[in-house]
Amino acid sequence: MRYNIWRSCYNGYEVWLNNGPRGRPYHAGDAWGCVGRWFAGKWYTPAAVGYIRRVEQFLRERIWTRPGFARPGPVVPGTAATVAPLVQAGRLIAGHRDGRGQR
Repeated sequence: MRYNIWRSCYNGYEVWLNNGPRGRPYHAGDAWGCVGRWFAGKWYTPAAVGYIRRVEQFLRERIWTRPGFARPGPVVPGTAATVAPLVQAGRLIAGHRDGRGQR
């Protein structure tokens, strides 16, 4: 289900994002904008931008290579545990809970 939301956004089907609060106009093909929409439900709002920046930082830091990455425990928004579905082997993905592609 999560990938469907991201893909619908990326393909340009969520034009309703232009009807509410947003930091810029919605358009198809913006992978990072859709990552922020997945988290915040809005297009480039401060919450969405903050989440995008965290994911970008986690990609730069290659957090999936650290011991204990995505281990079971409480999920805190904006932490590595909530970003785990979006990173794998240094590239942006969606819809996976761990580095093995398991749902």
